[in-house]
Amino acid sequence: MVSKDLTRRVREALERTDIMALSTIGANGPWTAPVQYRYNEMLDLFFLSMPGAKHARHILCDPRVSVAIYSHPGPPDGNLGLQISGTAST
Repeated sequence: MVSKDLTRRVREALERTDIMALSTIGANGPWTAPVQYRYNEMLDLFFLSMPGAKHARHILCDPRVSVAIYSHPGPPDGNLGLQISGTAST
């Protein structure tokens, strides 16, 4: 079970920015692109993209993704960011 403090810190990081670096993998290797995101109460991440965008085409072939979310400046006691890996769905 995820601690309440960790959940609070994740929400705090998500609220600091609405841009994430989305990494996908295609036939020619990895691709990273900044995308605007939103999230729900379950902390699922969502983004919209043009169907022809490279990362959208990659996800259709291989749904494995990773994201990095970081905002500057961080909190007074240090930076706050997230590195997440998972599976994208349409």
